[in-house]
Amino acid sequence: MGASEADLSLEPEFREATAPVVDSAPILPDRDDPPLGEEPPSMPHGEPAPEPQPAFVRQAHRRAFWRRPWVRVGLGALVLVLTGLLVLQAMYLWRDQLASRMPASKPVLHALCGRLDCEIVPPRPIDDVVIDSSVLLRRSPGLYSFNVVIRNKSGLEVAAPSLELTLTDHQDQVLVRRVLPPAEWPRPIETLPPGAEWALQFDLALAELSDQVMTGYRAILFYP
Repeated sequence: MGASEADLSLEPEFREATAPVVDSAPILPDRDDPPLGEEPPSMPHGEPAPEPQPAFVRQAHRRAFWRRPWVRVGLGALVLVLTGLLVLQAMYLWRDQLASRMPASKPVLHALCGRLDCEIVPPRPIDDVVIDSSVLLRRSPGLYSFNVVIRNKSGLEVAAPSLELTLTDHQDQVLVRRVLPPAEWPRPIETLPPGAEWALQFDLALAELSDQVMTGYRAILFYP
């Protein structure tokens, strides 16, 4: 037959199929992970916090600490030292009043001031030192007499104050002013005894008043 032969041979078509590969090996735990059902061990750099103690236990520990003999001895020594320092500080601050009220304490106070470079002076309560009376008399042209009584009202021995005498004219203008320290008094004195009165008479030569009319004066006490 003259028929053409067709190539009817068919080769089977193969298709490559892909699928995930499953590893059948079991999954092992990481060597750092603890076994199941067990608590992880504590960290090597720390320890679990201790249980807090009850309040009564802590109080008992504190009482026991303060009752120890060496603690009591140390506290007693500390109290003595602080008391001594407080006494020394009080003596330093009120040394003038102590020396005036308690003369027997003067040697101790002088020894203290020798170490601390301080000075002991009589108290200066200016409000307690007053002028009881005063009068200014003209004896002759340019010569005057000033009489004054100074009183210490306090119960302490106090430093003698300075006296300032001011002479004024009829318009209350200052004509002459004189300052008379205790060292220049007719009876020089450094201190006034408690409750004492000190009568003084000053003879003043005031030639500058010869051409002026003095009608008044003022006298005051002060501590320089």
